[in-house]
Amino acid sequence: EEGEAMRRDIGDLVIMPGFVGLGNDSTGVPFTMTVRVGKGLFVEVPENDVLCEDLKLLMTGAGTMVGGNVLSIIHLAPSLVSKDSAIEWSSPTGLSRGTLIKVRIVDSSKDDVMVQMKELVGRMDSSVSLSSRLDPTNGIRISSLDTMEGICHESSTGIRCDSSLLEIPIPFNLPTSLANPSTKLDEIYIIIDCSGSTSMSTNIRGHTFMDASKEMISWVLNSLYNMIRSLQHNNLLNHSPIQLHLLSFNSSTTWEATTSISTILNSSVPNTAHSTNIAFLQSKIAQMQSTGGTNYDSWAQTLSHYIMTKSNPVNHHHVLLATDGGA
Repeated sequence: EEGEAMRRDIGDLVIMPGFVGLGNDSTGVPFTMTVRVGKGLFVEVPENDVLCEDLKLLMTGAGTMVGGNVLSIIHLAPSLVSKDSAIEWSSPTGLSRGTLIKVRIVDSSKDDVMVQMKELVGRMDSSVSLSSRLDPTNGIRISSLDTMEGICHESSTGIRCDSSLLEIPIPFNLPTSLANPSTKLDEIYIIIDCSGSTSMSTNIRGHTFMDASKEMISWVLNSLYNMIRSLQHNNLLNHSPIQLHLLSFNSSTTWEATTSISTILNSSVPNTAHSTNIAFLQSKIAQMQSTGGTNYDSWAQTLSHYIMTKSNPVNHHHVLLATDGGA
C-alpha cells in the first residue's frame, strides 16, 4: 500500500484447516497452529473496512473454499505474538465446519512511521538509568511514550493509524556543532487579524481582541532590540540586519510596511534608526480597525508568493500571527 504518509507491504496469511467439522460426540479434532513472524515483520488487526468485507462475505454466503462455504472467520490479534516472534493459537475441541483463519502480516521496514518510531524507542534501553537517559551528552533520549492505537486515519488511503506522544528532554545548552550562528539572513513577519470578529470583547478590562493583539505586538516590538542582542550575545544569531514586515488581513491581505532593524555591538541602547523604524510600525498598527471577513488563505498565499519571488526561500523566515481564531 502506498500513501503520502506511509509506504508498507502487507499480506494476509490465510489458513484453511478444512471441513472435517465436529463429530456426533461434539469433541472434534484438537487443532493447533503456529506462525513464526520473521525479522522486520509484525502482526496487526486489519482495518475496519477489511473486517466489514469479511462480515459481508459471511452474511451473503459469497465466500467459498474447497468443501463448502466459509461460515466463520478468525482474525488472530497482535497480542498473541510471543517473545520469540511466534503466534500460536489452538482449539482443544477442534474447529467448526467452514472456519477460515487469517493473520495480517506487515513489513515494518517499508513503514516510514514504524521505522522512525523504532529508531526513537530503540534509544530507550532499559539497562540505562534514568539519569543517563536525561544526560544531554548521552544523546537525546525518550523519557516517556504514550501511544493511542487507531485514533486517526491516513488521508489518502484511509488506513487506521496510531498516534504517539513522545516526551523528549531537550538540553538547555546547544551542542557544539551548533555553536556558530547561521550566516543566513533573518526575516520576521508580523501578521495581524483585522477581521470583524476581533471587535468582540475579551472580557478583560473591556478590551477587544484587536486591543489585545495591538498590546501584544507593541510589547514585542519594544522588546525586540534586547531580544536580538541576547541571541547575538549567546552566539545564536548573526549580526546582519533583520528585515521586519508588517501585514494585516481580513477578507484580503494588506502589506502594511517593511523595514530593517539592526543592533549596535556592545550597546544596550537602540540607535536612532531602529527607534524610528519601530515607531513607524507602531503607528501603522495603531491605525488598524476591525472589519470584514476572515481569510487565512489570503495571507498564507501572499506570504508564500513574497518568499518565493521577492525574498530568498533559504533565508530564516519567522512568522508571528495575532488572531482571535474566529472565522
